[in-house]
Amino acid sequence: MERLWALLLFSTLGSTGSATAQESSSDPSLIFSLQGTVYDKHLLTPIEGAIVNVVGTDGSSFRAMTDEEGAFKLEQVESERCIQHKTTYSILVEKEGYMVVKDQLSNHASTESTVFVKEYFLQIGGPTICRLLPNVYFAQNSFELTRSAIDTLDMLVTVLEENPNLVIEVIGYYDSSEAKKIASKRSKSTRGHLISRGVHPGRLISTVEDQPSYFVQEQLIIDQPDAENRESLRSRNRAVWYKVIRTDWKP
Repeated sequence: MERLWALLLFSTLGSTGSATAQESSSDPSLIFSLQGTVYDKHLLTPIEGAIVNVVGTDGSSFRAMTDEEGAFKLEQVESERCIQHKTTYSILVEKEGYMVVKDQLSNHASTESTVFVKEYFLQIGGPTICRLLPNVYFAQNSFELTRSAIDTLDMLVTVLEENPNLVIEVIGYYDSSEAKKIASKRSKSTRGHLISRGVHPGRLISTVEDQPSYFVQEQLIIDQPDAENRESLRSRNRAVWYKVIRTDWKP
């Protein structure tokens, strides 16, 4: 497990951070610490027992666990320092049942001792939570991915890379003016694009919603006096949405 999160953290640092760390020597007179709080993104309540993993470009790695108030602190203990000067750190925050959050801290510009304060908001990633991942939309009777849809899917790829144990359901939808088969094609084209970007096929389950107008009910659309408003509402049903169905996937 430690090897996995270390690899995930280093993947965000790259070679540039390492080179920068080697270019400058640190100032031993400066003292730095990192502290913060981890919250549930939707309830805005503190999360106890979240793990804050930190990896530096100097090769150091350390972690902290949040207390009952969701707080954590990494500071100098006697002569042993956590946060060093002229170093970049990648931070990964995790808690069982939640999706991982990644962050980065650069300590190159500091000219005085500093306490770095962070807040992290974790999003539930369990099987009961639906439609928390970025969705994509389509033109009428189309399953072709637009530039905007591809950009959105790039965001989803990042989420899946940062949370390698997630399995998601890719659900195609359609509006009342379309045939059900278009929803299937939307789901499959979206799944295919994610696979082309390196997501393992076993992590993507393609399905179709049985009924049209799932998000915006047809009666609400019909009741709109303006044609433009009706079309705007109807377009919300030409989509692919996602559901996290498992959090225990292994290659």
